[in-house]
Amino acid sequence: MLDAVEPVRMSSIGYADPSPSLYPRTFLSRDALYERLGQRLQAAEAYRRYLAMTASADSAAEPLRRMASAGLARTGDAGGVTVPARRPAGDE
Repeated sequence: MLDAVEPVRMSSIGYADPSPSLYPRTFLSRDALYERLGQRLQAAEAYRRYLAMTASADSAAEPLRRMASAGLARTGDAGGVTVPARRPAGDE
């Protein structure tokens, strides 16, 4: 569903947004939506893409990168394997 938000699909010349520097931030929205929908693999992939796109970003992006890293830890590990949810204490 959210894959349709790729810039190359928005116009014949590529990016519809004159500010492609904002494009990586769309993945922060995507991952949050995927996570809320319970689509952990898609959320993890969106977190990974954001982190890859901002790997060489300056320190201003660090708070968002920490948020994405925490989201990736919640949704999956580096191999795309789902991280099992912990049971609450006493719920055995």
